[in-house]
Amino acid sequence: MSGGTDLVAFVLPADGSRALRTTIAAADQHGRPSIAGDGTDFLVVNTRPTRLNNDDVFAVHLRWDGTQLQVVATHDLTTREPGAIPSLNQRDPVVSHDGCRFAYAYLEPGGTAFDDAFGATILLGNGPPTFHDGHQLLVTSADRAELNPALASIGEMGGPRGPYFFVCDQVIATSNTDVVGAIYHGTTNTIGVRSVRTSCIFNDESLTVAGPPALGNTVRFTLAVPIGSAPILMIGHEIAPLPLCGLCRLGLDPLVFLATASLDWSIACDPNLLGLQVAVQGLLLQASGGCAPPTTPIALRVSDTKVLTVQ
Repeated sequence: MSGGTDLVAFVLPADGSRALRTTIAAADQHGRPSIAGDGTDFLVVNTRPTRLNNDDVFAVHLRWDGTQLQVVATHDLTTREPGAIPSLNQRDPVVSHDGCRFAYAYLEPGGTAFDDAFGATILLGNGPPTFHDGHQLLVTSADRAELNPALASIGEMGGPRGPYFFVCDQVIATSNTDVVGAIYHGTTNTIGVRSVRTSCIFNDESLTVAGPPALGNTVRFTLAVPIGSAPILMIGHEIAPLPLCGLCRLGLDPLVFLATASLDWSIACDPNLLGLQVAVQGLLLQASGGCAPPTTPIALRVSDTKVLTVQ
């Protein structure tokens, strides 16, 4: 795709009818393209020369409405990516989609004579892409050349959103080629769940959280319930732990009380939710090991408080 060629896309109908061809970028020094999408929105990434006489990573946002493939927008990602270095050449970009976001990776000159591999994640809308991170170092080596990058997400196959797997060839000094890889958490941070000590007992693991709190993902809360106790999940905003009795603390300002021991929270793929914090704490009524009359009207015990930050 070099030498002043067009960058084109094809739609291959499932019924075997004639392929639909769309030119998405006119003649230019296009690098090899990579594409990913969800069946409606697609992202094509490749490199193109800029006025700085170097190559940037460009992205073309495509949308398929069932009859036409339309170009929504074209973006120079290198000029927008947090931490990117526009004065350097980027090459061989690849892209993947996790069911909510896109991640792309590329090679770029590092601190040695060889290229390093970097990654970034974005969310597409009708305007400029929203970056979750940028210029994240994936693979580096002082004496080996990285080649032929590839990127995939288990979210494409119905797994959790967020983690990606990056691989590339690495040519070592003996001219042998190894395959190296890295797990890339394409999110604003790699934790997302913080535990605050509020339980009536030490080393409390009665409230568990499964699944990263990433856009498009589902998080499950589970509260272990002793025989004879009634579970309640409290949901609200984190506060400085408020003493109840003994070691027991209230770790949130409760907005919702749910009489259940488990809860699935499906997080919408909405960029406005990024950074949202939610606190969850378990409450066990008629449970021993916590507060009891006359300090409280009935016996109760609380768990540690889990604070989730949407990534």
